[in-house]
Amino acid sequence: MGAVLNLLRSPRRRKRLTYAAVALALVGVAIGVAVTYPNTAHNAPQRFHGGPPRLVRTPSKAPFRSADRRRVEAVLQVFVDHAVARREPAVAFGLVTPGMRAGSTRKQWA
Repeated sequence: MGAVLNLLRSPRRRKRLTYAAVALALVGVAIGVAVTYPNTAHNAPQRFHGGPPRLVRTPSKAPFRSADRRRVEAVLQVFVDHAVARREPAVAFGLVTPGMRAGSTRKQWA
């Protein structure tokens, strides 16, 4: 008991103990709110179907030879030089897929 009284005799120690007690109380309140706060997430319905699970098989790798790589790099170089660098973008119109064109005409693409 004497050690506690010696601790409380100093005003500086009393002040520090008060700060520590307030901080501990705030942490306790925060933990209490976090534990008791209800879950606000929406419940997503489970989508399990009866029967065996469907497995997705990864397709085997297709052969890609160095000649194929050179052709791809040549087409890519033409696309970069004309469409990306914006030097004669109409030249790259024939290289891209309809999805990349997004329904635009050759004149709009240029």
